[in-house]
Amino acid sequence: SALEMLTRIDPINARRAERGAPPIRIGIGIASGEVVAGTIGSPKRMDYTVIGDSVNLAARLQDLTKAYGVELLVCARTAAAIEPGRATREIDLIAVRGRKRPETIVEVLAREPADPAAREALLGAYAEGRAALVARDWVGAVAAFERALAASPGDRPSQLMLDRARALAAKPPSEAWDGVWRDNQALAA
Repeated sequence: SALEMLTRIDPINARRAERGAPPIRIGIGIASGEVVAGTIGSPKRMDYTVIGDSVNLAARLQDLTKAYGVELLVCARTAAAIEPGRATREIDLIAVRGRKRPETIVEVLAREPADPAAREALLGAYAEGRAALVARDWVGAVAAFERALAASPGDRPSQLMLDRARALAAKPPSEAWDGVWRDNQALAA
């Protein structure tokens, strides 16, 4: 349904462009897991809703689509259920409030690329960069993310990761670092 939503917004944006209106941009976050669903509230105001860890994670992923400049982010559990052949890429490892272990987040690439070779180069270089970060190979990560940006100059995740790799190369984190980038990363070493 998320992919269908993204497809259906294209004709709407085409009509908006004809009128000189800016495009509507949406970000979607999906997390799989157990939820509690039901009617919550008082007798005067009842709402049907869902609550739970997966709901909170999905909301966090939706918010992160803005920071990463992507349309669709899913958790690792959801990514494992995606049909074979659908293009995805591991974006990052994030800390989630209330959880002890970090969560891997994955982008589902919703659009067919104008240049499939450039997208393959981007995805390959990005994956190499992520692997280099995990291996604490900051120089290798910088080189890989530079290649990713050369393949797709406007790719926001590649730019973010390149900036992080450079910061980590300049001031490596302690051996206890869990691989999660935190806003105060440059200060914590």
